[in-house]
Amino acid sequence: MKMANFSQYCFIVGILTLCFAMPFIALFLFILTFIVAIHEYGHLKSARRHGVTVTDYSIGMGKVLYTWVSQNSGTSYHISALPLGGYVRMLHKQGDGTDKRVTRLIQEKQGIHYLQDIHPLKRIEVLGAGVFLNFITAILFFAILIFVRGETVVEPVVDSLKENTAAVTELKIGDRILSVNGKNITNLQEAIPEMVIAGNKPVQLVVVNNRCYNTGSECATRTIQHTTVVDETGKPDIGFYVSHSAVSHEQVGILSSLYKGTLKTYDITVLQGKALYRMISGQIDWQKMLSGPVGIAKATGDVLKQEQAQEVEENAKDASTIKPIVMTFLSLTALISVAIGFMNLLPIPALDGGHIMFTIIAWVTGKEIPDRIQQKIVMVGFILLIGMFALGLFADLNRIF
Repeated sequence: MKMANFSQYCFIVGILTLCFAMPFIALFLFILTFIVAIHEYGHLKSARRHGVTVTDYSIGMGKVLYTWVSQNSGTSYHISALPLGGYVRMLHKQGDGTDKRVTRLIQEKQGIHYLQDIHPLKRIEVLGAGVFLNFITAILFFAILIFVRGETVVEPVVDSLKENTAAVTELKIGDRILSVNGKNITNLQEAIPEMVIAGNKPVQLVVVNNRCYNTGSECATRTIQHTTVVDETGKPDIGFYVSHSAVSHEQVGILSSLYKGTLKTYDITVLQGKALYRMISGQIDWQKMLSGPVGIAKATGDVLKQEQAQEVEENAKDASTIKPIVMTFLSLTALISVAIGFMNLLPIPALDGGHIMFTIIAWVTGKEIPDRIQQKIVMVGFILLIGMFALGLFADLNRIF
């Protein structure tokens, strides 16, 4: 056995061992593979719709474990060893090696059509199709969750203040929070993400006395400062409690679920943008906010445990493992889909956003960026991605140990 093959064999055995030892890692890898498959399928369908020749579609990176060639299109479908990515390879004029893989079957079924030959707007559509499907997946999965489970509404009314809390607040008992940093809220769950991404920086709250709010009386609102402290594990301390009577559960119809799913996807995307900006500008500690594969896998296990506990609490007699796993799959797939969609929109050369940036530059200037320059820029992008991966892994390990 060759050393390279032996190393790959050991790697695959190691992954399988981890999956059997910790099932939530298997769930995380399955979710990630599912999301990547959808993302790359978006590129595949959009490229074919515009006549671009597609030679390869791969789920996973690295050593190819299995290949199937479609007799309808000639495209080779691969399953690769490393389940942390994927790709769709299209014909590219500037010599990326794809021409060598153009078989007679591909020429017969698809012809020879380069990505650069289509209009820049269509090229942008092809490059952004994966992200579009990621967001559509998130919307649909959030909508299914909301439709099946209903919506928990927590009235943002302060019932009592925590003692010995690290949070700093000017809130008073009986205050109703109307907005957080200018965003109007009716549910406390809408406020908490804004408080969390602020890290240990104060947020601006607009509050009013709840008694006036309920009676419709005219009461003056107050604008106050509130600091939510986020600990090393990323857990927020908002500094107050709400009453149990302030928590209600509402069933939601199909159309309303789709609307709420779309709104939630939008809100999470905006929050990710704010969090990224605040990390880059140094307003929040990146070690508390950034997560790598270990942190995401750990979060998968935590969510699965929470779903199982909730299932037991809601229906102790008929509690099973299947439903919480399905709910966890839907929830995490939606969340990770938004995260991957957002990340791929960033103008980093190795990602879809970077290629879209190249296309816009070529469109504006009327000239394609030379291949050798693109390759160097993409290499810098890969280094940035590896650096982000390493920082996320460091942050995960720092939180755990």
